[in-house]
Amino acid sequence: MLEQRGRFSQRLIFLRLLLAAIFIILIAKEKVMLSAFFFIVAGLLGFIEGIIQKRTPAISRRRKMLDFTADKVLVNAAAITLALKDVVPYWFPAILLARDVMTVAGAAIILKRNQDAELKPTMMGKMALFFQFVALIPAILGYADDILLVLSAAITIISGVEAFLRSEFRPVRRKREAAQFSMVRMIRLPDLFTMGNVACGILSIMFAINDQYGYAAGLMLGAAAFDFFDGKVARWVGQQREFGRELDSLADTISFGVAPAIFAFSLIQTKLAIIAFTIFVFCGILRLARYNITSDRTEGFIGMPITLNGILIPVVYFAGLDAKWYPYLYLILGFLMVSSMKVRKFGA
Repeated sequence: MLEQRGRFSQRLIFLRLLLAAIFIILIAKEKVMLSAFFFIVAGLLGFIEGIIQKRTPAISRRRKMLDFTADKVLVNAAAITLALKDVVPYWFPAILLARDVMTVAGAAIILKRNQDAELKPTMMGKMALFFQFVALIPAILGYADDILLVLSAAITIISGVEAFLRSEFRPVRRKREAAQFSMVRMIRLPDLFTMGNVACGILSIMFAINDQYGYAAGLMLGAAAFDFFDGKVARWVGQQREFGRELDSLADTISFGVAPAIFAFSLIQTKLAIIAFTIFVFCGILRLARYNITSDRTEGFIGMPITLNGILIPVVYFAGLDAKWYPYLYLILGFLMVSSMKVRKFGA
């Protein structure tokens, strides 16, 4: 159970890094509501990741570093982009960056002296990150709150002083982690189909952002096709491995969770839509988490497979369904993904 929880946590981190990249593109293209939506989703995923870490006895140094990086990339990218667009003053991202540069510089010195040092965020550091998120949300929506910006900057400065006096990277006594695996050795033929799934999902997101919905919908269908064949190929060549399973789960989150949400949000941006698409994304993540835990114990699926989103949503789009119905459709799909209904595997 702890190992499965750790794998799920790591997927959340990579998903947050992807959402940070998507956010930068969205805000640069002035997709205000859509960028705010994914900024909040990425922040909530970070909160969930924090809860998982508290309940996991042993957390690898790499996971902590990835979690730290995901938070900092999202916040600093948002602050810098908003400053370039004259939404927030330039001193705000400067303070955030100075604080993080100090942390990284201190980490470099400590890690050079002690390779077994690990990241342990301070309470002020956590508080600073929280207020940075809170201050950036109204700024992304176009009405920066000066009091929140000053408060966030002040707490960041205090946390920086604390980090200078007591670095967030501290030496610990423990065995060194195993060397990293070579990616070339890990990737097999079925994984190339999974990468095709990822490519279709990311391209679908790009086309949806640029209001080219026909291409975006078509690429979701392409992602579903790749997802179908990667499992078939893995069984044909006898290469059903843990790495492929992890890669497939992350690919499905992108292509059938994030991509459909961006696709629909580009079509309609009402308050109900924000709620419905947020619920949809989280239901997709929960669906995959449950599948990874139960897939070895059940013959079929519990809940609607997330891959069906890549088929049903393009179908209803090409059928001409009015955008006002999308929030209701996504709520239904979200419920079906986390429901307890049993679905037979195709061909079973």
